Amino acid sequence: MPLENFQKEIKVNFANGSGGAFVASLVWLASAVALQMYGIKTSFAVLFFGGMLIFPLSVVFLKVILKRSADSKGNLGGMIVIETIPPMIIGFFAAWLLMPHNPELVMPIATLAVGAHYFGFRSAYGENAYLALAIVVCGIAFLTIFTSSINSLILLYLVAAIELLFGFILLKRIT
Repeated sequence: MPLENFQKEIKVNFANGSGGAFVASLVWLASAVALQMYGIKTSFAVLFFGGMLIFPLSVVFLKVILKRSADSKGNLGGMIVIETIPPMIIGFFAAWLLMPHNPELVMPIATLAVGAHYFGFRSAYGENAYLALAIVVCGIAFLTIFTSSINSLILLYLVAAIELLFGFILLKRIT
């Protein structure tokens, strides 16, 4: 089957990934609240473990709210998304290693890992909006690292808002 057919199937069945963006927005928001209330360790744990819930909760969202099958067994697009996970976990590991030495870099590095993870979604879904999402998320993480204009708390709230916005954009762009 040509890649375009795989992309169309995954785009329709998974509502262009919009459910994942909506759930991810909530995870980023919860991580921001955890940072404000409990500090970097709890915030990082919320982001890491909450991130593990994004796919299953997005499937529930797709089935219950959008009435989508959320099933594409054997779809190469799904494999592309899965292949972006190990590098993201490595990025989270690098961020975790920084916790005792440079806690101010933990969230920007984790954000870079997530942003880089989205580059593969362009190929999986055939959707250029994912390139924009990857660039924006990585760009904000770089600004947080290299300037003092954004701190980790602002970063987390920004990414939550960006994910929410992209969720609506992705939902609107379903073909």
